[in-house]
Amino acid sequence: MKWNHNAFFPLEVAYPLGVDLGSEISASIIGRIAGHAADHGVLAQVIRNAGNGDHLEIGSLFGGSAILAALVKRHYNLAGKLVCIDPMTGYYGKPDPESGIMLDETIFWENMEAFGVQDRVELIVGKSEETEVTGKFVSAFLDGDHSEAGVLRDWDLAKGLVSKYILLDNYDAHFEGVQDAFRVISQEKGWRCVLVYGISAVFERSS
Repeated sequence: MKWNHNAFFPLEVAYPLGVDLGSEISASIIGRIAGHAADHGVLAQVIRNAGNGDHLEIGSLFGGSAILAALVKRHYNLAGKLVCIDPMTGYYGKPDPESGIMLDETIFWENMEAFGVQDRVELIVGKSEETEVTGKFVSAFLDGDHSEAGVLRDWDLAKGLVSKYILLDNYDAHFEGVQDAFRVISQEKGWRCVLVYGISAVFERSS
């Protein structure tokens, strides 16, 4: 996608920080960090703009995006933990198609410890639809089930808990379910889309 409401959500100093952190994480992580450089930058800007408070992540894979979010919070001295929800049973039950590694909880925590962010992270092992989440969050990153129903289910879970930003991953032509869900979410009262950049779409609570 090329549309960019940059006036609503400027990509400022946190963006290049996220790009750099994504590269560093990619070089050292067991497995891989999902997304592209532009999306790492967008996630970093979301974390920076959201400020102090907890961050919710649905779909963590090897933990790369959680590591990035934790490092951005550390860089800007922002309070808050990262709550990650993932069944930890590989990539839809199989080895990751890009790295060939079978994800499990042990690998996830090895990655957290390698970057020194384990104390910032809480992992809830399970599917989001089977998980009860309590608390309040300033931001969320949705990268779980990419079907329309899956994205909408995760959106419904997150929207009642998040006060500022929700970021949808994989908003591109390869994932029709995410695109279909985006059109539904765009009609949601109290939220507005403020950025589409790379394969990321950022929604901001408006009321």
